[in-house]
Amino acid sequence: MKMIVLIVMLFVFSGCGDLMMDLAKEKAKEFYGELYDAVTTDRRETIEDWQDREAECLNYPDYYEDKNFVVDLDSMIEIKNRVVAFIKYKPDTGNYYQTSCETEARGMGDCEDIAIAIWKELREAGFPDDIIGIGIAKNDRGQCHAFAIVYYTLDDFYILDTNFWGVVDSKLLNDSVSLIVGYNLFSIWEL
Repeated sequence: MKMIVLIVMLFVFSGCGDLMMDLAKEKAKEFYGELYDAVTTDRRETIEDWQDREAECLNYPDYYEDKNFVVDLDSMIEIKNRVVAFIKYKPDTGNYYQTSCETEARGMGDCEDIAIAIWKELREAGFPDDIIGIGIAKNDRGQCHAFAIVYYTLDDFYILDTNFWGVVDSKLLNDSVSLIVGYNLFSIWEL
C-alpha cells in the first residue's frame, strides 16, 4: 500500500500563522482533490481542528525533515513507555482530540490523546515530521483505536500502541484490522 501524503506546510509570518495554515490547507484541497476527500469529512474536520489548535499550542513550529535519520527502536520504546506511564487512560465521551499541551496539563486522555502525546515527544526527541504521526485503525467489530506511528520505509511503520509496552510492526497486523488514516501537525494521509 503506497503512503500518499498530503503535506500541509505551516508558514508563519509575524502573527499570520492561522491565515497561512488555512491557505496551505486550501492549496492541498485544490491539488489533491478526491484524494483529500477520501478521508471522511467528519474525521478530516476533527483532525484539522486538532492541527490548528496543536500548531498554536506548539507555537507554530517549522516542518522538520531529515533524510539521513536512523530510526532507533530503543529510544522509541523508551519515549512511548515514559508517556504511557505518565498519562492515565480515560475514555472520552465525544470525538475531541486534545492538544499535547492539554493532555500534559490534565495528565489523562483517551487513545488519540495519548498517541498525540507520544508523537509530540518523538518530535521533541528529533524524529523528523515526515516519518512520525498518529494512526487510526478499525477492527472487524467497527471499533476504532489510535496509536503513534514511526515509518521505517515508505510503506511500513512501527505502531507505538498505548495499550502495551512494546512496539509492533505494521506488517504483523491481521485481516481483522483496517488501517484508516494517518496524520500529524502538517499532513493527513491514507494508511
